[in-house]
Amino acid sequence: LFAAAPIQSSNYVVLADATTAAVVWWSPTGMRRIDPTAGWLLCTNAAFAKDIHLPEDARGRHAHELALARRNPDLAWMRGVLSATYLRDLNAQAMVLEPATRTLHLATSDGKPAALSTWRTLDGTQLMAGGPLEKLTVSVSEAIAPFPHYTQKKE
Repeated sequence: LFAAAPIQSSNYVVLADATTAAVVWWSPTGMRRIDPTAGWLLCTNAAFAKDIHLPEDARGRHAHELALARRNPDLAWMRGVLSATYLRDLNAQAMVLEPATRTLHLATSDGKPAALSTWRTLDGTQLMAGGPLEKLTVSVSEAIAPFPHYTQKKE
């Protein structure tokens, strides 16, 4: 459906089901798509390196380095990656999507960057099956201890 309706925006869109995900967007040459590489789907606001299909900015490189060092990541670790890669001047939300469980973990800015703020877990099982928004279950969890930010000097 995304490929059938070209739009004038180059915004990235994440498409996912219970088994895989992809990032798609429109470029001047047509629709583009990036699939997971070595089990990871990393996306920032930057362009993708054409040869390796990974973000080519400092944030993307830092996230990729962290991903290489961690097998079988858990939710706390994934939230930690977001604390290590957010934009200091713009971080209104931080999200981790678990397609297999239809769960979205979301933090929004509460006076500090979203990745460092309180997290909410939205159980989207009923909503994604066509249920009413009023049935959406939301639970709250505390902020996490952040990972070293990509702008910090490595020791």
